[in-house]
Amino acid sequence: MLDDHESEFETAKADLLSWFKQGIFETREDVLEGIEAVPYAFVRMMNGENFGKQLVKL
Repeated sequence: MLDDHESEFETAKADLLSWFKQGIFETREDVLEGIEAVPYAFVRMMNGENFGKQLVKL
C-alpha cells in the first residue's frame, strides 16, 4: 500500500534532494520547436514515443 513506508518518507526525501544537488540525477527532455509541433508532441507523448519530459519551445 501507499502508506506502508510512510515512516521512511522524510529520510527518502532528504536522500533524493541530496543526490539531486550532487548531480547524480539527470533530467531528460524531448524538445520540439514551434507552435505547429504541439499536436505532434502531444501524440508522441500519449503514445509513449518521447523520452523524459515532452516540451515544445515556442
